Order: sequence, then structure tokens, then C-alpha cells
Amino acid sequence: MKRMSRLFLGILLFTVFTAANVVAEVKIGVFDLEKFQQKSQIIKKKRETMEKRFTPAKQKVEQENETLKKLEADFQKKRSVLAVDAINDMLLDIDAKRRLVKFLYEDFQITVKAAEMEAAKTAEKDLSEIIKALAKKEVLTIIFEKNVPGLLWSEGAVDLTDKVIETYDKTIKP
Repeated sequence: MKRMSRLFLGILLFTVFTAANVVAEVKIGVFDLEKFQQKSQIIKKKRETMEKRFTPAKQKVEQENETLKKLEADFQKKRSVLAVDAINDMLLDIDAKRRLVKFLYEDFQITVKAAEMEAAKTAEKDLSEIIKALAKKEVLTIIFEKNVPGLLWSEGAVDLTDKVIETYDKTIKP
């Protein structure tokens, strides 16, 4: 009986110390993306470059919008003294200018968003490589983004994406 209790105690101690060693080997890192975006000089330069790149298009939209406002103000001033045909012509001009401004603005927005997405994709790829290299250098097991829950990097992680998609598609109805 003493032998069994000593054996049990030995196994218990071995398990406790082994578990403590496993826990001690886990090093968690964090990354603050918001701080990175605010402090990185490269990101600041890229932001300035993008602003300079799109300034002419932004100015064109603003200029056309000012022209539209002037046409509308001019119409309001002259409306009472103009003939019906002249009123219709001015309204057609205003409508055409309004469509042009809307088109220019939407085109500007789409172009800017596409450029921002491309820059973000490139930065994300580069950032991911840097994070992985630093994680290996610092012997980190897991890295989390500081301000948003989620995993950015994990050594030997199991990708459950396909299983999640399969389960989701089977259980959730459209």
C-alpha cells in the first residue's frame, strides 16, 4: 500500500512539474496596430504621398461643385425674369452639372478606396512577415493584436477554416 501511494505521489508530482514546464514555455506577445499606424514614419509618408496623389482629383470635384452652386444661385436670381425655355435650359444645365459632380465624387471615392485597400494589403503582408520574424527571434508562441481580440500569429497553428466553413454551411440557413 505504501508503494502504491509513493508511486501515485511520484506520478502526481511528475505531472504537476511537467505541466508547469509546458506553461512556462508559452510566451504571448501583443501588437498595437493603432499605435503602429500613428507612429510609423513609413506609414506617415505613404499617407502624405497618397494625399498628394489625389489632391488634383479632389480639387476638380470641389471646383465642379462650386460651379454647380454658382449655377443654382444664378438660376434662383434670374428665375423670375426668364422665359420658360430659358428656365428649362438652365435646369438642364444644372442637372447635367449635378450628375457630373456626382460622377466625379463617386469616381474619386472609388479610386481612393481602391488605393487604400491596395496599400493596406501590402502593409498587412509586410507587417505579417515582420511579426513572424520577431516572434521567432523572441521565441513567442502567440501574438495578439492589442486593441482587437484575435490571433495574428501562432507557431504551428491548426487552420480550422475549412471545417468552420463546412459546419457553418451545414447548420446556418440562408
